Amino acid sequence: MFAGVRRILFDLSGTLHIENQLLPGALEALAEAKAAGLAVDFVSNTSKEGRSDLLSRLASLGIEPEPGRLHTSLSVTADAANRLGLRRPLLLLSESAAADFQVEPGGADFDSVVVGLAPDKLNYQDLSRAMRLLLDRPEAPLLAAHRGRYLRSGDGLLRLGPGPFVTALEFACGRSAQAFGKPTPAFFESVLGADAAAPACAVMIGDDAEDDAAGAVRSGLRAILVRTGKYRAGDEARADCEAPPTAVCDTALDAVRLILRDRR
Repeated sequence: MFAGVRRILFDLSGTLHIENQLLPGALEALAEAKAAGLAVDFVSNTSKEGRSDLLSRLASLGIEPEPGRLHTSLSVTADAANRLGLRRPLLLLSESAAADFQVEPGGADFDSVVVGLAPDKLNYQDLSRAMRLLLDRPEAPLLAAHRGRYLRSGDGLLRLGPGPFVTALEFACGRSAQAFGKPTPAFFESVLGADAAAPACAVMIGDDAEDDAAGAVRSGLRAILVRTGKYRAGDEARADCEAPPTAVCDTALDAVRLILRDRR
């Protein structure tokens, strides 16, 4: 099931931690994977905080990604905006997340809309402003860090992700957003590089049956769905029936140990 694995992609929120709390076995999972000689990447749809703040949060939890091993939907979206020459985006992002974007001063002369997880920005007033921009400027693209439906917060409650708000703008404006995070194949390609054989040697571990597990499997990876974070009983059956997880485990540590046992 996991023969030939050389690399593990770990989701962050809901898999290794929830806000400022480590999940049980998280650090042990990372230590055992590294001790076995596996490459360890961190892949996250987080769009609530920028790279600097995310690295600080992870460091406070004892998680320190090696250079080039942290990949987020926000960084991919910022790279895409830069590549497309979008210098004056209307950012429906937190102040922390907005710091990752190169923005030229230009007042209200916006050239695009970017949506991430920003509870203070995803309100009627700001969403209406974004809608007016998209209706008035058909050439202005709508960029979404990802389409996550919901997430588990530190108080244990499920809360809306950015996906429902992206869908609302699409419906209001009659146009489609470009999404950049998991589960898009482009996101996994940005992590694994151009090597066609790389996906077959990698495993994704995450708590989201669609964005983590099904997205990875559709991109040629193997995937383990863990019963932590946003996981709800039966999620594996509700995921894409053509791309079910390779396995389901209780925790990230259980997932790593399954890989290590099976790859021998």
